[in-house]
Amino acid sequence: MRDDDFSDQYIVNRQEILINQAVSYFLSEDRAMMDTAVYLLKLIPGNDAVADNVRKFVNFKKYFIKYRLNQLSDPQEIQYAKEAELYVLGSSDENRAAIYAEMRKYYQHVPFEQVDSLLNLMDDDNPKKWYLKGILWSNRPEESLLTEDNSQEELSDAEMMDLLRTDPEKYYAILDEQDKQDAQAAQYADVADTPDYMAYFQHSFDIEPKFMRFYRHEANISDKLRKEHPFLTKDIPLYRKKAMLLMQASNRRKAQNNAPAQDENE
Repeated sequence: MRDDDFSDQYIVNRQEILINQAVSYFLSEDRAMMDTAVYLLKLIPGNDAVADNVRKFVNFKKYFIKYRLNQLSDPQEIQYAKEAELYVLGSSDENRAAIYAEMRKYYQHVPFEQVDSLLNLMDDDNPKKWYLKGILWSNRPEESLLTEDNSQEELSDAEMMDLLRTDPEKYYAILDEQDKQDAQAAQYADVADTPDYMAYFQHSFDIEPKFMRFYRHEANISDKLRKEHPFLTKDIPLYRKKAMLLMQASNRRKAQNNAPAQDENE
């Protein structure tokens, strides 16, 4: 902006600049630079909590893997790692979901279903949600959400004929459900060999193309999986179709789970 005397004046977000500079210093291995980072954050009036929180996030990045690999010997650094882990895991559902998915091998005690449920809480238009689901489901490449969507007790021909006599309404309801499942199976046929995780990754790329760069260097996808299911441009339509079917299946499950329970006396 320009003042009345035509001199230039600038308004800057001083707090943001100080925090960004502090983070840069925190990421340095130099102890003196770390001290400079603390100093910069303390220049923000009344924001000691900001300095402490930023420090914990950076300590998590700096020490956590070494801590998990038993590569830390300094008790102070071990304490930093433990405090940082507790803080970051408690900071938000999204951070917790990201850590559980990205660092799955360190959190095997957390049930797969719990991690997937946390990811499902994220917004559908967030590419990180689908990228992390891709990582998570790559740990279960032999499973698919779609196969779980087609479950119905099969009756023998004799049982069906008996049902036609005793409960024709239920008989025709079963036939209708079988027709739906047959149509569904036909719809799924061409994506049967497409892993769910590839569909999730593709959906992430479609929302934000830069996530493709992350995938290329994603250590969570083993060489074995990359050889078994390489990312092929010609298969992108299949990835997209499976992503659509997976989301439809997920929405059906949500609707079923949210449906009011029927009174047994009705």
